[in-house]
Amino acid sequence: MQGVRPTAAQYGILGPLVVWRRGSRVEVGSSPRQRVLALLLLHPNTPVDVSKLIEAGPLDGPEQLRVLLEELRDLVDPHRLPGVDGALIELSDGRPMLCLERADLDLFRFEDGLAEARKLRDRDQRAQSAEAYRTALANWRGEPLAGLHGPLFDKARRWLEDLRIAALEDMYEVELAAGRHEEVLSELSALTAQYPLRERIRAALMVALYRVGRQAQALAEYDDYRTRLDSAHQMLPSLALKALWARMVNFDPLLMLPVPATDLKPAPRPNPPVGQSVVVARALLGAILPVVTCGIGASVAFVVLAVARRRWRLLLAAAVYAVPSALFLFPDSTDAFLISSPLILLSVGHLLAALHAPHRRWWPRTWWPYRKRTRAAARIRESWRRYANYDPEAVRRAGVGRPDLRLGTDDGGLVELNGAPAEVLATLPGVTAEVAARILQQRLWPPLTRVEELETRGILTVTDDLRDRVLILPVRNSVGAARQNPMP
Repeated sequence: MQGVRPTAAQYGILGPLVVWRRGSRVEVGSSPRQRVLALLLLHPNTPVDVSKLIEAGPLDGPEQLRVLLEELRDLVDPHRLPGVDGALIELSDGRPMLCLERADLDLFRFEDGLAEARKLRDRDQRAQSAEAYRTALANWRGEPLAGLHGPLFDKARRWLEDLRIAALEDMYEVELAAGRHEEVLSELSALTAQYPLRERIRAALMVALYRVGRQAQALAEYDDYRTRLDSAHQMLPSLALKALWARMVNFDPLLMLPVPATDLKPAPRPNPPVGQSVVVARALLGAILPVVTCGIGASVAFVVLAVARRRWRLLLAAAVYAVPSALFLFPDSTDAFLISSPLILLSVGHLLAALHAPHRRWWPRTWWPYRKRTRAAARIRESWRRYANYDPEAVRRAGVGRPDLRLGTDDGGLVELNGAPAEVLATLPGVTAEVAARILQQRLWPPLTRVEELETRGILTVTDDLRDRVLILPVRNSVGAARQNPMP
């Protein structure tokens, strides 16, 4: 393989096949030349089998392909040096490959724009993400590879069209999340007429209509989609679209605007486990340090701990250490040791507890007082769950599982899935801010009845720790609402 130089030409396949050089359009030439170049552009920076190129032409054989490739070299890189392949190279096995930079092909620019838009979406920068989506979609000039027909190009055209529609669906969901339903309503209406069986586009149109006060038309869009789907494929809408329909029928106020991700507090990061060797080392250090340093090292250690952990009460322990240290360094009487001994013993115990306790707790989780409190909290949670089976309304009035209500009920740390806000849900084991947002949306219709539904609905995997902390109370009037608004 000879030396390669990046091509100075730019290519477009997201529309009719075009070639630009220095801002001017270059005529590709005959139909076989267009088809071979298009196939090379569909596989940029990748060797293409000779048999596929001959089939795409169609060409008589390898000799005609070799002549055509030489013509394409003059087209894509006419100023290449003698003896240099340029952008269109030929491997040792005879397979050609077109070498392109990311900026040379509109498909590359489209993919890079989508990646940037999705990064902005994941950072919850919705307006910037929507603008990035529109910039990426601006690379499209019409039907991809228009005018080129055949099995290879028809398949590639469907693939490219699916990429565009998926990007449009993502863009309109971001636009709706940014509250721009009025601006995109007309675009969604036209896109739905063009693709009547694309469910995400239909759902976006329903949400936009609902938010501008046209609830009847939003529900009519659902009926139209259900009729078309049944007529074309004898299928029913997905559960997600049915849930959206039910929320609109019940005038769900949360549907007016999505749950802002910035308002959710992230779940607390779990502390890493502390090994037994680390615990023993801390205990030995706490026992030896005061004796060897006569309390001075212990005082310094407490000052460092207070600054590192921002627990300024540890400065009091440092002050306690300073007293026996001063008595040892500047003894005024023979009773100095007797006076300082109780203080030293107290300080040693204090230091041992502070250094030995994992997770920055006063008592380690493995010590008896902590286990006792844990068992007591588990018994309280189980008692409230049993009482909820008997009288759920009384449990609800007591504020069990709702620490945000601040009723002061000791519920052992329960969290009520059907009523707790996002910041409370985010305190459950394994529940992040994004998972809490999905729980808020999924519990609206139908409400949760078992903790296992978190897993069956694809929200998160249910663990024993999560099951132990969860309480599920029936939603008020949920049965009556279901009877008044049966799911289609």
